[in-house]
Amino acid sequence: MKVKFAVLGAGYIGKRHAEMIVRNENAELTCFADIRPADTLALDAFGVPLYNSLDDLLSNGPEFDVLNIATPNGLHGKQAIQAIKAG
Repeated sequence: MKVKFAVLGAGYIGKRHAEMIVRNENAELTCFADIRPADTLALDAFGVPLYNSLDDLLSNGPEFDVLNIATPNGLHGKQAIQAIKAG
């Protein structure tokens, strides 16, 4: 069974996380979430859905096992707590 990952933040670091997930045969990239418009992010190669916020991802996104938080450092705590509370 593969571990399912979602990536929050689709900048340079988020894309690097996604690349490592895709390369691992025991992992599956399920989606990205980012507040920026899809046409500015160059995510087509990953072939997964993009959600426009963490709220949208947690409410409407696919099931995942791990949330990779790749947003600015100052947001990590709040976003991690929000994700934990959502299950």
